[in-house]
Amino acid sequence: MVNGETSIYFNLNPHPELPHQLLLHLQVPLESVAIMYQQALISLKQDIHTYGFGKGETPESYIALTYKPLLMDHLRQFFFRHCVNAMLQKGIAEYKIITLSHPQPVMTLIDPEKPAQFTFAVNTSNNPIKNEWKKLHFKAPERKNYKDLDRQVEFFLKEEDKKQKDAKTLGKNPPLITYHDWVCMGIKIIDQQEKPLLNALEQKIWIKIGEEEADRQAQELFIGKKIGDTFVTNNDFFQDAVGDNFTTHYLFKVTILYHVSSTFFDADRFKTHFRLKSGKEMHQKIIEVFSFRHDISQRRETIEKLFKLLFHHYPVTIDEQITKQQETIVLSRVQENPDYHVYKNKPDFKENVKMLAEKQIKEILFIDSIAYQENIQATEEDLINYLHLFKRARTKEFIYFDIPYTSLNDQEISLCHEEIKRACQREKTLNYIIYYLTKKS
Repeated sequence: MVNGETSIYFNLNPHPELPHQLLLHLQVPLESVAIMYQQALISLKQDIHTYGFGKGETPESYIALTYKPLLMDHLRQFFFRHCVNAMLQKGIAEYKIITLSHPQPVMTLIDPEKPAQFTFAVNTSNNPIKNEWKKLHFKAPERKNYKDLDRQVEFFLKEEDKKQKDAKTLGKNPPLITYHDWVCMGIKIIDQQEKPLLNALEQKIWIKIGEEEADRQAQELFIGKKIGDTFVTNNDFFQDAVGDNFTTHYLFKVTILYHVSSTFFDADRFKTHFRLKSGKEMHQKIIEVFSFRHDISQRRETIEKLFKLLFHHYPVTIDEQITKQQETIVLSRVQENPDYHVYKNKPDFKENVKMLAEKQIKEILFIDSIAYQENIQATEEDLINYLHLFKRARTKEFIYFDIPYTSLNDQEISLCHEEIKRACQREKTLNYIIYYLTKKS
């Protein structure tokens, strides 16, 4: 696959020794590597103090020789964050690769006089699902029959409707960017004349606007702006987003592409997301995250029952090595729980982690298989509707396949657009399966 705009080449081939792995190869053209090598060299030069030379006067030839490992590592990090990761995720989706693990870097070759080479290994599997899944009998769990639940939903919808009307009255619909909003932006590296350095190569990222002191730079950049606004900046927020080996001094042209406001919950977007035709259907859908049984919502209970049905009809065996990799991810999530040490001391803790890891791998296997089988793709509108569910604690319960971590060390960080789209595709597929089977029954 060749992307005409970015000129990044993507191809794949089976791992020669491991039958369940694919090797994914990406190549960044020499022209882009040479340009960013020179930009990195200039940035490093501005901050280096060398004996016999004033600050910023060290010869570039000396810097290139002395700091070559640092420069090469920076280029590796820069290209991965700026374009390779996005192209990797896009390639996986376009080639319909079932990924049972996160792509692991196998080899990276960086040389200022050659195209950059990136190779990743990913665990994969054959599609275990056949079209017979559409004939399965599935009945979703029923809601708790409490009238109070209806009143809670009515109150929730009335409150959100009032917030939306207030926004319109104040002339803030669409509202300007503020705290807790999601913002998507296109980013280009430019020169002093504001000409793109990497042709049409553009990074597209999302960020949630936090309200902590650590998020101050993002707040200053985005709060009060709107979709379509464009600005040029050398802010550290963007410098840190493309590398942390040394201080860079790149110039960025930023355009705000999408904005998911937290001001109010948009009922129309919710109905579109779940294919609901009326206010009554919307009411019934929202009940799913208000109705709980044994601390599990009706929504979550429905999903668990669905996967149990699929696992029963399509039994699969997961390679132990793949399970071990997923166990590491499960542990990292569990360790964030305040009760982690309580769980850890239980005698069946390790076995439970292993079982959860296997379950998560199987869920991805089945969801990706059906997504590719049914040719389900996530559009930009799907992604906005998906992020819309993150607005409220209740509606977040509708999300099963979560996005990557949005923060690091209590600071909101940028997320790859294509990576979030893959999570959205899985969520869309899950909703498609539930919709199909429940409508059929």
